[in-house]
Amino acid sequence: MKAIDVKFAVFSFGMGAAIASSLISIYILVVNLMGRQSLVYERNPVVAVGEIFLLVFAVATCVISTEIFQKYQKSNGTRETAKK
Repeated sequence: MKAIDVKFAVFSFGMGAAIASSLISIYILVVNLMGRQSLVYERNPVVAVGEIFLLVFAVATCVISTEIFQKYQKSNGTRETAKK
């Protein structure tokens, strides 16, 4: 396995963990806003909606950064192949 493949695998696991934790937090906050019992309780609904907005932004940023990393790897791999 190439070193670049290992780097991408580690990067992908990290992004997956960040996205998963953000989605779980969004779910918990939505459940909280609906008035149901949840693990975490946010008393102020404005703060909860603000947190949901920021978490959605974080997930979108993770997805976009993954795409950018893939494009970088493809362009970098093309250059290294051309050098050899």
